Amino acid sequence: MVIGSSDQFETALSRAECAQRLRQNLRSLSRASYTEPSRFGISKRGRTMIRMVGTLEEAGLRTTVRYRVEFKRSALLALAFSLLTAIPIFVTWSFLGYAVIPLALLLTACVVVVALLNLLVSEWQARWLRNYVESVLGARPIA
Repeated sequence: MVIGSSDQFETALSRAECAQRLRQNLRSLSRASYTEPSRFGISKRGRTMIRMVGTLEEAGLRTTVRYRVEFKRSALLALAFSLLTAIPIFVTWSFLGYAVIPLALLLTACVVVVALLNLLVSEWQARWLRNYVESVLGARPIA
């Protein structure tokens, strides 16, 4: 699983060159993506929950790129907020005399299916981001 992972690789480029190469295609990425000579943060355009953040550290003639693939905090907060909002709704429905248990079971099944699909799509996006950075910077694994 790529989400939540961190890794590093080397490239023969300088820190400034790495930042420049990453910056060249920022328009195809999210508006929240950024690159600086010492760090970067990129995510795909659209409704995505995944981003890749990293640092660029010069080591002699090479640059070591350390990165982490993670969920965006705002997306996780939105999920938590929606869950907390659902609890008072179920309590209110039960006070009004509606059968809550079948509805709760149906909602739980739907949430599990949608969460698994979202995790699958997020994993694809995380792999794409990792492969994108490695290809743009000409990555070589650190031995």
